[in-house]
Amino acid sequence: MPAADNQSEMLAGRGMRRENFTMDFGTWIDEQDDETKAMMTAHTDGLRSALDSERDARKQLAADLKMAVSSSGDAGEMRQKLEVMQTDLMAASGRADFYANGHKAGVSNLPLAFLAAREAGLVGKDGADFEKLKGDYPELFAGVQRPSGNAGSGMSGGAATGSGAASSMDDLIRQQAGVG
Repeated sequence: MPAADNQSEMLAGRGMRRENFTMDFGTWIDEQDDETKAMMTAHTDGLRSALDSERDARKQLAADLKMAVSSSGDAGEMRQKLEVMQTDLMAASGRADFYANGHKAGVSNLPLAFLAAREAGLVGKDGADFEKLKGDYPELFAGVQRPSGNAGSGMSGGAATGSGAASSMDDLIRQQAGVG
């Protein structure tokens, strides 16, 4: 087992023995550099805030339902309160479904996208029309902005000094390959 040998060597380098070593996500993330930790935090923050807001909304709805049942004196008043709560519960469930499906569709700002979709009439009983939402509001699907992959960037002005210098990394590669 070469992989096990490599892991044993890695552990030995850290002064650990295999039988005393257990790796979990918390341990792994603590060992990462600050840039990796920041990327992980940025990736999970949107999901965490959406989940927290949904949990809070459901807790509030449960408390409202409990209060409505205990405080209603006549059947008409109770029916009206329960109908309002049923509507609120359906809205909370629809929002939770939107968040789950929006994440799969690549939405970068779930609460803002939900507001935009609701205002545009793109949220219905069968879910949301993410294709139309993406067409109307492409900035909600922007994701993480990555720099362009220019291999010649950092060459201060785009060209190296000296005679016969190439103007970009592509030109250097072509020159070494003997092409154009």
